[in-house]
Amino acid sequence: ETEALIKKFSKQDVYLTIFNFGIGAGSSKALERLATLGNGNYALVSKENVDGNLIREVKSKRKK
Repeated sequence: ETEALIKKFSKQDVYLTIFNFGIGAGSSKALERLATLGNGNYALVSKENVDGNLIREVKSKRKK
């Protein structure tokens, strides 16, 4: 049901980008798959890269 909803909105130029702030690597593959399905991106965010990832993502979607 979730995947069908993501597919529907991805066809309407609605993007799903997922930022993972956790350290659980087990769910990363599932989250990456959902982001790809939603024509978005997946990023693991840490203290060191939080600013760069968020700013880069906002700028990339604004240009489309």
